[in-house]
Amino acid sequence: MPHTPRRWALREQTTTLHDAVDDAVGSFSTLCEYGRYLRHMTAFRLPVERSLRDAAWPDAFADWRPTVIAGSIEQDLADLGLDMPPLEALEGPRDTDELMGVSYVLQGSSLGAQVLLKRAEALGLSSDFGARHLAAQANGAARWRRYLDLLESAEGLDMDRVVQASSATFQQAKSAFAGDVVPA
Repeated sequence: MPHTPRRWALREQTTTLHDAVDDAVGSFSTLCEYGRYLRHMTAFRLPVERSLRDAAWPDAFADWRPTVIAGSIEQDLADLGLDMPPLEALEGPRDTDELMGVSYVLQGSSLGAQVLLKRAEALGLSSDFGARHLAAQANGAARWRRYLDLLESAEGLDMDRVVQASSATFQQAKSAFAGDVVPA
């Protein structure tokens, strides 16, 4: 049996949830729709990022961390005069397997952010107003490549647990986007 790089195995095993999140995020063509998207993104990203604050990152990661966008999201909400949605407290990753799974979702979002940033710019938003978080994510290609290097080179990973953590993170995103967080 040929060796499948971990990236492709992880992608293959989470594709259904990933597609469900993409569908839940959907599209936005008005500022009202963008505001709804932003509040849903806030409900997803802030709890996940907060859960990473006290994580024990492996030495092999050096200073690599997924792109953090919580501060940018809060500024974007303020730019648009939107209130913070209710946030859920999450338990943080307990080990490298779980960190890898969560990071796959967070850093992998940099690819979709490039598309969403273009849509936001069409609404008059920018990296300086209303779409800071998308600009920060869209510029994450180098961090994504570094994540993939770490994923492939990590020793002793239990890929089943990486997939479980990634799937749980995709599920958190799906739930956040399904929630009722209409702009105030």
